[in-house]
Amino acid sequence: MKGWLGAMRFNKSGGKINWFPGHMAAATRAIRHRLKLSDLVIEVRDARIPLSSANDDLQPMLSEKRRVIALNKKDLANPNIMHRWIRYFDSCKQECLPINAHSRSSVQKVSDILSMPFSWKLVVSLFCICFICQRCSNYYL
Repeated sequence: MKGWLGAMRFNKSGGKINWFPGHMAAATRAIRHRLKLSDLVIEVRDARIPLSSANDDLQPMLSEKRRVIALNKKDLANPNIMHRWIRYFDSCKQECLPINAHSRSSVQKVSDILSMPFSWKLVVSLFCICFICQRCSNYYL
């Protein structure tokens, strides 16, 4: 039992552990750069956990843009709770759209948002980068 903390590579002094992999840091830098060029952001969140699937590091930059929050995986979320989330985002004056990315009708809803009249100052930059890992569900468009 003696020395098991060292065997597991824990830091006894409680120092800061860098868990942020390089590909995630590169993705965050790319998003920050593209956000400067974007007028509209479609932020895709998990419909089951819409607040915790947001990227807190990007929220200050996202708050300056016109933003639509797409709640993906609506088919897996509880419909009663989904309605509450939609009301919550409406009360925050935030456009919200429940979608299922595997459904053509949902993709069409997102496409309709892009074709809405809007004064385009710069190019809308759409991109899809995963923040957690390549197999997760948290994407930002």
